[in-house]
Amino acid sequence: VVAPAVVTERAAFWLDASDTATLKLGEGNSVTGWVSKAAVAAGKTAEVATVPSGYYAPSYDTTTYGIPTVDFGELNSFKDMVFPRKSGITAAFFVMKIAKSQDAFWLGDSTWNFHRGANGIYGDSNNAKFSVVQKNGTAVDWRNEVMPDDVHYVFGIQTSSGIAACSLTQDRTLTQIPKRNGGKQLSELILFTSAISESDFGVVTSYLMRKWGAEPIP
Repeated sequence: VVAPAVVTERAAFWLDASDTATLKLGEGNSVTGWVSKAAVAAGKTAEVATVPSGYYAPSYDTTTYGIPTVDFGELNSFKDMVFPRKSGITAAFFVMKIAKSQDAFWLGDSTWNFHRGANGIYGDSNNAKFSVVQKNGTAVDWRNEVMPDDVHYVFGIQTSSGIAACSLTQDRTLTQIPKRNGGKQLSELILFTSAISESDFGVVTSYLMRKWGAEPIP
């Protein structure tokens, strides 16, 4: 499935586990680096997600979940990757399986912008700044919907105000609450820092669902 122009030309950060050329693999399929395709597609210097000091590398897995994924293990496994901080995030797309616990975060930063709320719901009404959350192309009530943790889903988020992220799993600073990390199997991540239209939001969602075999396909 070919990525649409809105992704190749406008994404600020883009990780894709199906593209093995972007993965730096170590012993035992450990992922020591994950190159963003956004910079490469735009002809700029590549940005790389790396394992921070004191943390363990996730692993590359193509069999356990039926699709290529970067596995950050169980919740609180001290597995994380950090990347150049992206501020002013307007939309985020994930293909992932994530622990139901509120301690498993969408993404991490020094802020609470991707905070999960109590009981495994999508966001914390006091901190998260989401305006739309979709699961496999269907809008859900992110304040009350229970986060599914059975298989990989395509999630799409539009923000009501610019938010930031610099980590794939760790909540806030890397030393403040060290238990909040891991708990995620991530196959694709696309971040935008410029506004995208409702139509383009649907185009990205459709691309991810067709690529990863999610149902229903819009």
